[in-house]
Amino acid sequence: MDNKELIHQYVDAAKLAEETLEDIEALNKRKCLVLGKVKGSNPEFPYESRSFSISGTTCTFKEADKIREQERVLEERYQAAVSAKEAAERFINHAPPRIQRIIRYRYIQGLSWDMTAAKIGAGASEGSIRKELERFLKKV
Repeated sequence: MDNKELIHQYVDAAKLAEETLEDIEALNKRKCLVLGKVKGSNPEFPYESRSFSISGTTCTFKEADKIREQERVLEERYQAAVSAKEAAERFINHAPPRIQRIIRYRYIQGLSWDMTAAKIGAGASEGSIRKELERFLKKV
């Protein structure tokens, strides 16, 4: 994968990681595990009151296996997205500060080239910052 593609995938990888965590959270809410507390007493003298934690399941083994498999797939997806995001971040962190700003405005914030040039300031034009980024990506 070339560096330009790495930058383009950064935003999608970050969003995918975030969305996958939401999917995992939703899946955890569907889990069949039920927890509860009951009161009882010791079976022998002295008979004193105690609380007991109990747990159980409301679904079949087949349903529980299916949920575990979905969770495993989502976890793999999350790890892959985080790896792609981290690779892009490492690349971006090694770029000069001006290039980092261009990448941030254009790709991460999604601004147009005109708006990116305005944010960069210092007389930068749309064409000049685009060429500056292209030259940097060809160089590395």
